[in-house]
Amino acid sequence: MRARKSKPPVVVAIRPELSEDSVSERAYYIWLSRDCPVTDGTEDWFAAKAEIERESRPPARAKR
Repeated sequence: MRARKSKPPVVVAIRPELSEDSVSERAYYIWLSRDCPVTDGTEDWFAAKAEIERESRPPARAKR
C-alpha cells in the first residue's frame, strides 16, 4: 500500500459579524465622536456598516 500524502490544514478566516446590533453599536460610537449631532442617524449607520465591511475583507494579496 502507498502512504497517503497529508493535505495542508484548511484555514478559515473569522470575519466580524455584520449584524444589526454590531452596526448599531458602531454607529452609536461614530455619532458620539461627531459630538452627538441632531440627525436621524442614517449617515452614521451607513458609515458604520462600511467600516465593518471594510474590516471584514481579506487582505489584498501582494503582486509578484
